[in-house]
Amino acid sequence: MRKKSAAGQTGPEEELNLKKIMEVLGETDVCEFEYSKGDMHIVLKKEPVAVILGEEENTSATENAGETAPRAGTENTLPPQLRAKILKSPAVGTFHISEGDMLLAAVGKKVKKGRKLGWVNSMGIMQEIMADADLKIAAIFCKDREVVEWGQKLFEVEDENV
Repeated sequence: MRKKSAAGQTGPEEELNLKKIMEVLGETDVCEFEYSKGDMHIVLKKEPVAVILGEEENTSATENAGETAPRAGTENTLPPQLRAKILKSPAVGTFHISEGDMLLAAVGKKVKKGRKLGWVNSMGIMQEIMADADLKIAAIFCKDREVVEWGQKLFEVEDENV
């Protein structure tokens, strides 16, 4: 769309760069962005990183009747099902679990902290899913190149001494 000045001359093109806004939003702690102009209204929301990584999904220890939460320092002595975390999609887009012929993650595979498990391509922006600790892949909930929703479960992982 072009804007006309008071003199009727056409000025520089006015454009909303949604891709750039999403990139900046992904690099900050901002969880919500809202933009309105005329008939257009855009709202972008993201879950805090702790929730995307599944840290709030560790409810199995407290859901069981009569059990108490583990004390600090006892996490590695818990059975694997109580150490499991869910890694969720950081955006709406296409989930990728392979690069070329190389599969990045597989059920039962042990990975080191910082290793890429996959990524979500959202409007050309690659949002990587990284191992936040040494872990073992317990389950993969999506197929390679499957369209995923924001917050959708991608992996179940267990803390592991690799």
